Amino acid sequence: GGVGKTTLVQELFNRKSSNYHRSCFLSDVRENAGKISLHSLQKKLLNSLTQLDEQIENVSEGIELLKTQLSSCQALVILDDVDNVNQLNALLRPIRSVLHPHSLILIISRDKDVLTRSRVEESSIYRLTGLNTHQSQELFCLHAFPQGHPLPGFEELVENYLKACDGLPLSL
Repeated sequence: GGVGKTTLVQELFNRKSSNYHRSCFLSDVRENAGKISLHSLQKKLLNSLTQLDEQIENVSEGIELLKTQLSSCQALVILDDVDNVNQLNALLRPIRSVLHPHSLILIISRDKDVLTRSRVEESSIYRLTGLNTHQSQELFCLHAFPQGHPLPGFEELVENYLKACDGLPLSL
């Protein structure tokens, strides 16, 4: 973690959600699936996209409701921090074939295998990488030094710190 995946998609959601009839940002799917259950996440997805307050007793019922209620809905859906196929089977599988063709579904995961096992096309997977050395130094120095570059005598310390952070913006 630490590359800024969630921050990036949250910004994208804030800027682009008004271009869609409906939108939903499910954050921390991994954590919430364990805390509140997958069918509760299905209910949240359904409610965000339809304004319906349906009771969902189990994942199978949630799958059927999502399929029937979201047919042809033009939506922006973001599933953040997905870490297993069961989450995508419950949240993505029911909607991917019924949403309007101009809908956009973004899945954020640290594990590419979760995406490929859920039949997400390889060409649709984008790997977000960290900053290069120049970008890392620029970001770090912007916050660490008033003049925006290392003070004399601090160059080696900055270089070692940048290596340790390995291009992760959150670390910098």
